[in-house]
Amino acid sequence: MTESIQPTIETNATEYAEKAWETAKTGVTGALHEGEAIVRTNPVGAVLGALAIGVAVGYLISQREPTKRERYVDQPLEDLQSLARSLADHAAKQAARGSDAAAGVVESLLGRIKKNLNF
Repeated sequence: MTESIQPTIETNATEYAEKAWETAKTGVTGALHEGEAIVRTNPVGAVLGALAIGVAVGYLISQREPTKRERYVDQPLEDLQSLARSLADHAAKQAARGSDAAAGVVESLLGRIKKNLNF
């Protein structure tokens, strides 16, 4: 039973593929003629459009991968320098707060000493 169905399936698939090919070929030919008509009526716009597309494609292609040195040496060093700067800033702020606190303690001690010595 499957043997009698197989040839009709192959015939239908072949006919379908041929129709799809003809439809695609007709569509491409029509699009080609329409594009040609647009270029003939507006050549400056067509050239500028092609230039814009070329620039966009060139920009996308020019995005290069970083070298091994950039990826494994330069970038980690930059990250480490940024971290060191951040830690140094934090330490400086904490030292400023600590010096203010230390100055307050020294003033308090001097006040007590002065009070005890009766100056």
